[in-house]
Amino acid sequence: MSRRYTEILAQQQTILWGDKYARTMAQALFTLGQHETPSVFQSYIRKNPFDGSYLMTGGQNIIAEWLREQWRVTPEVVDYLREETGYNPLTGKDEPLYTKEFIDWYKTAPLRLSIEAMPEGSLAFPDEPIYRVSGPVAQGLLVETPCTNSLNSQALFATLASRIVTVADGQPVTDNGLRRSHSIGGLSEARAIFLGGFTGTSNDQAAMYYNIPSYGTMAHAIVMFFDTELEAFRGYMRECHHRGN
Repeated sequence: MSRRYTEILAQQQTILWGDKYARTMAQALFTLGQHETPSVFQSYIRKNPFDGSYLMTGGQNIIAEWLREQWRVTPEVVDYLREETGYNPLTGKDEPLYTKEFIDWYKTAPLRLSIEAMPEGSLAFPDEPIYRVSGPVAQGLLVETPCTNSLNSQALFATLASRIVTVADGQPVTDNGLRRSHSIGGLSEARAIFLGGFTGTSNDQAAMYYNIPSYGTMAHAIVMFFDTELEAFRGYMRECHHRGN
């Protein structure tokens, strides 16, 4: 179980990143011969988060890396698509959801999308395009959800961090929120918060992965080993920080 869990974490953004209905719509257009129709998709916000005056964008580089490194149909993906079934009301049976012809196209079609996006860390405002995706409609459908998913999660944390940094007025602010993170590993939160201007993070994995400065404090667990808080602070400072740790 632990090995499989590690594999899932290492491959979160496969070509299957997205909603099933994007693939079924792409197949419908493919079957109708309309999947190559030139189309344009845009991502934008309807209102600023936290009743603020702006959104700090984030996640665009994640999409760029995903398209460059993970846009490939592996044998595992092919097996998954072949095993997917759906109820056919005409026959009353569960039947293969994806046709062999669609899977073959999905495997071999080169990525032909052109994506324009604001740089990460840019300020955006309602109804202003943050992404503009141009190209064949079927492929545009397949990247629509990843773009919005990456933007929504990264931009919210980056915007909140930016507001906190503004209030701090020049004082350093660090991230110690891993225990309360909503994602396993807390990588996405730590990344976005650093994008928003935080000085660093307590999350060692994020610090190593994204080259973010790491910072730490001390928890109540070590205080309980001493008779007083003062002894705990002195012992921690002497034995940990004076050794350069």
